[in-house]
Amino acid sequence: MEFHFLRRIMPRRGFRLTRRNLIISGTIVFTILLVAAAALYLILREPAPPEGSILLDTGEYGEYQPKEASGETLDTSFSCPDDAEITTSYDFGSNEITLTLPDGSQHVLAQSFSGDSARYEKPDGTVLFVEENGAARVEQNGTTVYENCVAVIGGTPAV
Repeated sequence: MEFHFLRRIMPRRGFRLTRRNLIISGTIVFTILLVAAAALYLILREPAPPEGSILLDTGEYGEYQPKEASGETLDTSFSCPDDAEITTSYDFGSNEITLTLPDGSQHVLAQSFSGDSARYEKPDGTVLFVEENGAARVEQNGTTVYENCVAVIGGTPAV
């Protein structure tokens, strides 16, 4: 079947405009577009974090920055309403924190799953540390011993 209306527009120079030729041409154009879209996806996609790295929230909603697991630590102090101070030391290499309570006792807590907070607990479940929206709480044996503790930044509690 020929498309006679296109004959008037295109001069005839050895190419016959048939349904078969249109299907082949369309298939070639579709393949080129598909390959171009795949190449664009590979160029613009987010790279995976390097192996052995963890993701730290940078403070901007939804943006994360990879941090190499190098044994480096991040120390944070929290001031509690009863003038008690608790400190945490986050170990980037192991995803654990060392929690120091006001009585001087230290507990190594492993990161556990939580929806919208940082949650760390001892493997036997006796000590739990939860930080959410800048407020922390500590539970021992299922009882809350410190709550509403706020992070101390530059010597003053961050409210």
